[in-house]
Amino acid sequence: EHMKDPQVVSTRSDESEVRTAERVKQCLYYVEGTKKISLLMGILKTQIKAGEEDGGRTMIFVNTKRMGEKLECWLVGNDLKCGYLSGDVPQNKRMKVLEAFQKGEMPILIATDVAGRGLHIDGVTHVINYDMPEDSHDYVHRIGRTARAGEEGDAITFVDETGAYDLEAVE
Repeated sequence: EHMKDPQVVSTRSDESEVRTAERVKQCLYYVEGTKKISLLMGILKTQIKAGEEDGGRTMIFVNTKRMGEKLECWLVGNDLKCGYLSGDVPQNKRMKVLEAFQKGEMPILIATDVAGRGLHIDGVTHVINYDMPEDSHDYVHRIGRTARAGEEGDAITFVDETGAYDLEAVE
């Protein structure tokens, strides 16, 4: 009798209903492109720097290799310990950077989406989308680097003149 009335059971959500991590506090800053670095420095030196004693870690996502390199120079120039990963960073350097980040020796990691894929690092307390991701799935992936294993985390997104075009899809 039951064979004539099958039930569909699925453990995967519909692709159109992508959900973000429940324990991630998300906030958004509308900022002029030329003022993004000032805003980032203010955030890093206040709320995030205060959490460093607790072993907090921050991941900053950028859309291009060039922007990642510029950010790394700015942060190092402001005495902030950071590392940078893009798709073309050699494997041995990549492993050293990830190890230092995991141990908390380097509390800030800048990454492109390619480099950020598949990273499972405990203790990431903040994710900053310096550049608005062009795809909503990338947004979900990025902010999923924090609030892992029942922890809480903050996701901060900067929306400038260019990023505004991609905002609706992410919202």
